[in-house]
Amino acid sequence: MSASQSRLERLRERWRARSRKQRPPPHQLTRVDVWLTRAASIAQAGVLLATIVGFYYTVIPLYQKAALDELIARREIELKEAQASILVAKREAYEQRRANFTSAIEFAAVDCSDVRTSFRQPAPNFNDAGALRADHERRIRLNVEVTPCLASVLTKYEVAKRLTELDARHIGSVFAALGEQIDRQRIEAAARVADMPNLAARDPTILVLVGPSVQHLDEVRAEQRKRLAEIGMRLPALEENARERFQYRVQITQSQMANDYRRNASQAIREAVRGIQWPREAALAPTAPVQ
Repeated sequence: MSASQSRLERLRERWRARSRKQRPPPHQLTRVDVWLTRAASIAQAGVLLATIVGFYYTVIPLYQKAALDELIARREIELKEAQASILVAKREAYEQRRANFTSAIEFAAVDCSDVRTSFRQPAPNFNDAGALRADHERRIRLNVEVTPCLASVLTKYEVAKRLTELDARHIGSVFAALGEQIDRQRIEAAARVADMPNLAARDPTILVLVGPSVQHLDEVRAEQRKRLAEIGMRLPALEENARERFQYRVQITQSQMANDYRRNASQAIREAVRGIQWPREAALAPTAPVQ
């Protein structure tokens, strides 16, 4: 063996000896490894625990909040749809209640035209001249004021409780304007009825023409006059019959004029009640309870 190899071998031996001196005993190396292993396990467990805690306090709340926000949004949409449906139902119910109200007051409102005077009246005693005259005066009397009558109908049916304030004001203004218009017609008709005898005296052509039954009665009376004259019986003067006929035609004309006014007034009231245009924004359920 050469000197250089011997020297290299000696250096290797020295290095092995030094390494043996620095290396810990086998039992010490095992204990360190155990503690390092335990520390690593504890660190892994800590990391896992921190991950679980972070997931529980961050990810889960965020997910729950997102789910809750979505649920709230759906419930708000459903609530709005339900509120819209309730509003439509209330609107339809009130519109039906309003229609029932107008139907209920129609007959009473038409009565303000005094139309009942034209019918459903007991027949007078035709043998009593005073009763006939009183019946005629009643039929041509146009003294029912329409404006306060229509207002009393709304009061009677408690319009303020059954309709909204806006609708109540609206129908009140409609009835007031309608009453003023019909009252003017009533006053004009009453004045013309009262002045009919004077008007007819100047122009008899404005009187109602006699019907076939009256013409037949005239023919019968003329035949009776002729037969009675043949046996010498005294008859009333023709002028007296003419006056009676004129007075009769005046009364018939007056009654027809009064009835025309009542018929036109009742028709105008009926059309106004049925065709009333309600404010659109008032079609809501009234706050006051309906009795």
